[in-house]
Amino acid sequence: MSLHLGKKLLVKPVYDQFKQLSNAVAIRKAVLGHVVENIEPISINRWLQGSQPAPARHPDAALEICCWVSKGNRFQTEPLIMRSWQDVSEMKTHWKFAMRPVFANLEKNI
Repeated sequence: MSLHLGKKLLVKPVYDQFKQLSNAVAIRKAVLGHVVENIEPISINRWLQGSQPAPARHPDAALEICCWVSKGNRFQTEPLIMRSWQDVSEMKTHWKFAMRPVFANLEKNI
């Protein structure tokens, strides 16, 4: 929701929690927020001084997958991926490739 609204992210993952650490890596690699190990005044100041991101428009992945499956598609995920992301602007490059494993797992489980 924060990305959708164009809010700045300051992320401090909980130590030894794999999911939080992997989310922090994804946020850092996609340059979607500021990731810190410790919350300190200097970290907060850097985050506050950073620029405000533009709101991000994301596709309705659930709707796209439902439509895709209802049309009898099961094996070719590339058209689904391309259609899902065709209207996404700035985040297209980062998230289109990040979603490939999600769609690949979907393909294996159908």
